[in-house]
Amino acid sequence: MARDFLGYIDRISDSATRAQIAKIAGISGSTVTRWDPSRNDHIKPKADAVIAIAQHYGQPPLEALIEAGILTSTDARVRVADRSLSEYSHSALLRELQHRLDGMSPPPANIREEKEDPSPDDYDLAAGHVDRPDDQPAD
Repeated sequence: MARDFLGYIDRISDSATRAQIAKIAGISGSTVTRWDPSRNDHIKPKADAVIAIAQHYGQPPLEALIEAGILTSTDARVRVADRSLSEYSHSALLRELQHRLDGMSPPPANIREEKEDPSPDDYDLAAGHVDRPDDQPAD
């Protein structure tokens, strides 16, 4: 079954004329007319025109490509978040973070962890209480 991309355009554009849509997409008005799925000479819109229209009306291009029948939601691998991150508990977010960190590769061998505690001088240097050795004026 052919998708009704013109119906989608009507919804996002507040019923723009086919001439207006053609101008936005940079194509002829007759091409837009042939997007009508009830026509015998029906054609599928081209991706670049679909994306131009979606962007003009502030809509997600993937959504428009799906509406135009160019992609399916499976093709686009669209995952719709069913709720906001703020609705998840801290423990659920921490479990997800741990899961992602566990999947990361170990740091490169040339990066080593410091095992000794920093000296009090390091704290003064970091806090700006002492001049750094490289901040001394040149002779």
